[in-house]
Amino acid sequence: MAWIHGVLFSVGVSATTGQANVVVWSSIPEKTSFLGGPFGFPDPAYAATCPAALDTAGVPHAANY
Repeated sequence: MAWIHGVLFSVGVSATTGQANVVVWSSIPEKTSFLGGPFGFPDPAYAATCPAALDTAGVPHAANY
């Protein structure tokens, strides 16, 4: 649903390289590592933070489709 509503990515400044006008993550938390850390699992708070971010971004719940 987040993909359909265009809230996963945006064009902006890279947090890792500082380069401008590149595709960057948007406000939805993404998990890209199985080794922990800020972008990885395990993350016990993810089950609460991800749905809250989707609600904030205005993404409708899949059950509503």
